[in-house]
Amino acid sequence: MRKEPIKKSILRKAFMAGAAAMILCFPISAQATETIACIGDSLTYGFIPFTGLKDVTYPDVLEDLLGDGFEVLNLGRSGYTLTESNLCYFTCPEYEQSLEAAADMYIIMLGTNDSQLGDRWDALAFEEDLNKMVDTYRQVNPDTTIVLIAPPTLIPNIESETSSTMVSLLEGTIRDIIHKVSEEKETLYIDLFEKTTSNPEWLGEDGLHFTQEGYRAFGEYVYEYLAVSGTVNKL
Repeated sequence: MRKEPIKKSILRKAFMAGAAAMILCFPISAQATETIACIGDSLTYGFIPFTGLKDVTYPDVLEDLLGDGFEVLNLGRSGYTLTESNLCYFTCPEYEQSLEAAADMYIIMLGTNDSQLGDRWDALAFEEDLNKMVDTYRQVNPDTTIVLIAPPTLIPNIESETSSTMVSLLEGTIRDIIHKVSEEKETLYIDLFEKTTSNPEWLGEDGLHFTQEGYRAFGEYVYEYLAVSGTVNKL
């Protein structure tokens, strides 16, 4: 059998050794993971009315639809508000986790519990805190994409102690502030209030939280928005 010239043989072995080293450092199957952090209250956490159980959540649905290359973090904290209260999101562990994530995208939906603060409700503070949250996430990752979601509508009933006042706040002031901040900060904006007004079947028995089917529909709606707007491709 004819042998390769010595020099060519040495060069070939060196090349193969180098290629093998590169494969070890950069596996062919490796794929960069884009991180999406979902910030919110029980509607993000996935609370099911009257049971407290968490089954289907919109972040889980979103992650399934996005597929490989995406990690969607569920950082929802039940009962928490955006503005100052005993349960302010800025004070919870999930907020710290959201900062540590330095995510490629932050999806923020807070305001439902703020609508229940009564005399403690402060529109100016809500706007200031939402601006603060957007600015802070852009500080931890200047290239991040921010999505602001106006919370869903409510179906007032006696058992859940929801009221027309809460609905008015969510439809008017809170929704308007979120849209205003979105425009001023140049973020993406999803009007879930309008969507759920047209799809009340998404809401469960308490008129406040989603059913399992509702959470699934919510996740699909967010995914469709991101896909149609081209945001997924940009990530």
